Amino acid sequence: MAHNLSLDPEVLVRQYEDYLDDLDALRKELLGMVEAEASVAARRSSLYRVKALLRGGTTFRVLDDDYLRPDLPWAMDGSQANVMTRAMITYALYMEVSGRPEYVSIRETKPVELATMLRWVDLVHPMNDRLIPTPKCPTYAQMVAPISKLFSSIAMKTDDLIQLAWKDPHVITLVMDLWLHYPRYLLKYSEEISTTLCAITVSAVAIFDGLAATDGGEDYIVARLLHMVGGHHRRILRLISEQTAFLRSVNMESGWEYVWKDQFGLVAGVLQSPEFIGITAPHCFFQSIITGYRRALDQPDNESMILMSESATLILDGLVCLALRPTNLRRAIRSGVYDVLFDVERAWGKGEELSSNSVQHLEDSLTMLGTLRAFHRRHSNLLHPIEQPDERRTFIENRFKSLLSTYRVLWQQYTSWRESNAWKRLIPCSNTNTDAHEGEVRACPCGEVFYCSKKCQREHWKSSHRNDCSRTGRVWTFEDGVTLADTVFAIELAFHVVKRNEDKILEAITRTVTRRVDSPNPKSVLVVVELSNPPTPDGNFGWTLEDEDDGSSTLADGATEGAPDEGEGKGTEDDRSLTAMDRQVNLEDTREVNFEGPHIASIAAWLRYAGETSLQVTLPFRYDFSLQRPVARNLAS
Repeated sequence: MAHNLSLDPEVLVRQYEDYLDDLDALRKELLGMVEAEASVAARRSSLYRVKALLRGGTTFRVLDDDYLRPDLPWAMDGSQANVMTRAMITYALYMEVSGRPEYVSIRETKPVELATMLRWVDLVHPMNDRLIPTPKCPTYAQMVAPISKLFSSIAMKTDDLIQLAWKDPHVITLVMDLWLHYPRYLLKYSEEISTTLCAITVSAVAIFDGLAATDGGEDYIVARLLHMVGGHHRRILRLISEQTAFLRSVNMESGWEYVWKDQFGLVAGVLQSPEFIGITAPHCFFQSIITGYRRALDQPDNESMILMSESATLILDGLVCLALRPTNLRRAIRSGVYDVLFDVERAWGKGEELSSNSVQHLEDSLTMLGTLRAFHRRHSNLLHPIEQPDERRTFIENRFKSLLSTYRVLWQQYTSWRESNAWKRLIPCSNTNTDAHEGEVRACPCGEVFYCSKKCQREHWKSSHRNDCSRTGRVWTFEDGVTLADTVFAIELAFHVVKRNEDKILEAITRTVTRRVDSPNPKSVLVVVELSNPPTPDGNFGWTLEDEDDGSSTLADGATEGAPDEGEGKGTEDDRSLTAMDRQVNLEDTREVNFEGPHIASIAAWLRYAGETSLQVTLPFRYDFSLQRPVARNLAS
């Protein structure tokens, strides 16, 4: 408003002093309406006066450009900031009182339009940094308290804020900026810190849930959040980490600790957005999850803490189970998330099912050496059972039996092969252009080929590999998500399975190929080892046979390999194993066919890469069943 320019300055000042008195009178009468010790007659009298003041339409005329002069600098503790504080407190009180059923009639006359109120709030909002600090009031903390109180009162009593946010996305910015940055805004602030934090969080939760409840609302508010931080998803996660650290440092008053539940519930809602699916979280964010868990474990009977723990698990599962890279899982391990998760399961676990799906993903991913090593570095104390375990260790051994079995089996295999250097004898040289090989093992950065010497690597590069090498994408074109150590470990595990099940695999291959001898285009066979599921307690994995060129399955998995065809007799265990003579006969039966036959098969492995992503990788060797060893795979063929 700017309609008083013709008035004398002294008259203008007196007029607005009257308006300010009306504002204070409205606040006083609103308080009288909810005074616990006030009589019914006193409350009724306050109600009548409130209605009269609202009808007069002068209570919020102090919010005027001529009086507050927003074009001039404002001090943190100046008169303009003081008027804004009183106006926000009064409007918040009006929203709370009018939200009561007995006083809903005062909603008929609004003291000021919400859009107008928020325009003035924008002037003192800390994100705009307009106020000038003073020695008495050096930060925005004193202003954040009434702003957050205003937002929470509006958001909890009506959907006016939600409706306005649909029309003007800046409303979202006003509310969510306080939530994202309150550790900075409330630094060194101690007065009413608990109520202020709760008001900030409640208003953020209300506007997020209110918008997300309508079609397209979640995408709308998440897009605005990202706009506020320049589109940097990880920036939001770092700000949330700062919030959690700030909450931990606050001595929260009794009765206000539900802010932890609201905080983690809101974070879980944000991270469930498609915008955050597959994001790589910073290390500090996993520390925030741990902080939440530990806070909940301090009060295991508090319902808010139990709900907060459930939200923390939802966040963890989203980051690990929907990841596009193994980084999140490995950071969770290194941070100690699973150490705390053991205690969470012990405190609130029900039945035999684990509350966190990430535990199964962890178990499935231990065939990736980088994940196995990370788990061992953090949890090497679990490598061996102990003779006299305490109650906690007994619970872990029983509840996480499958995870510990997988870890122990794979670590034993890894250390055995590492100490014996068996992997060096396992991997053949990919340079098939020569028969002269050395004992060295060299790997191309693409992870697809291995060599016995620099000479062989150079020759193979010049002859063919430089045309199909994916070294710019690193191992298996997954950049740094897969390492050469991961490939060697996968080769070791796959070779171990093939060697262990050699007779059964050869029998299945021979039976399959024999039925195709008369085919004009017989197909080579691919042995697929299932490394994306945990091994058996004795270290075996399942396997299947597929056609190498089209990937179609030709045999059931390793649990049913060697089963008789329909109409055949079941036979005995001895019938299903092949002798050396059987090998030779079968080789001769298929020697005339123009393909490699049952004595050589390519080997592939399914690996749990990250989240729901599994890789089927054809390993850089084939297995020669007649020689009972791997041979180089000619990638150019």
